[in-house]
Amino acid sequence: MTWRDVALVVLSLIIAPPLGAVILVVGDGLLAGGAAVLGAFDTGFLMMALLFSYPIAWAPAVLMGVVNAILSRYLHSEGQRLLAALPVGAFAYLGLIGWLNEDGSGYSITGSIALAAGGALGAMLPVAILEAFDRRSA
Repeated sequence: MTWRDVALVVLSLIIAPPLGAVILVVGDGLLAGGAAVLGAFDTGFLMMALLFSYPIAWAPAVLMGVVNAILSRYLHSEGQRLLAALPVGAFAYLGLIGWLNEDGSGYSITGSIALAAGGALGAMLPVAILEAFDRRSA
């Protein structure tokens, strides 16, 4: 385990939960209700989502960091590492906290899309930050 692996796990744990929460709340609202939702958006609800994002999403964040650290050893270009992070995050969020989409009648398609997008971007951003500051050759 190198400093890069530890940095990737720590960055994922810090960045992914709040970013995923914001994308889930805003994205689900936009996909379900359109742009009119932005006018009636409750910032208090978003603040509570951010507050509870760490206790809910710490496990997928650590999983994303570990899997991205393992993949970065085998993928040699920055582009490959960035693109590989997208499905890692989407599947980690859908697999471990997919129960957040469930309403009374079953699973919400818009919630699933927003949750997968939040996980994908939450996994890609730590990799992008690490790639921006670490200029290793492979």
